Amino acid sequence: MTAFGRTAYRIFVFMLGIWTGAGIHDSLTNHFAWHADPAAYANRPTLPGMFSPWPFTTLLLLIATIAAGIVLWRYRGAGRRDALAAIGGTALILVATLAWFVPELGRMFGEPPMTGTELIAHSRTWIALNAVRIVALIALFYLALLALGRIAGADRQPGPRE
Repeated sequence: MTAFGRTAYRIFVFMLGIWTGAGIHDSLTNHFAWHADPAAYANRPTLPGMFSPWPFTTLLLLIATIAAGIVLWRYRGAGRRDALAAIGGTALILVATLAWFVPELGRMFGEPPMTGTELIAHSRTWIALNAVRIVALIALFYLALLALGRIAGADRQPGPRE
């Protein structure tokens, strides 16, 4: 694999790790309160200067996934199958995120936010499906790391002392 290809795949693994870790952190810090009282969560005040980093990290992961997918599609060495599985699984999760998770948040917490039993039902479904998404991301990150080790091992050239 070329140096560019290795770098593109490493950036993908790095961004997948950041996105997965951020998802775990965000879920643990918010979802218990959200699940306990969706209406209070929807009406919580936003602090001045606060913004969501999710659009930026999601875009970076999307770009890294596409670039790594293009590079790995042409690669024929060790780790290819696992790397493509990690990239493909991540792409599916990104599609689900952009097609359902993000629009559903807009419906629940947009203007005006949902209220009552509809908000409770939508919130609990979102939280449960997000937990499944997080578990899948952990598995994909592990698979991506395994592939990275195999790719790095296959590309390693013996030095003069070996």
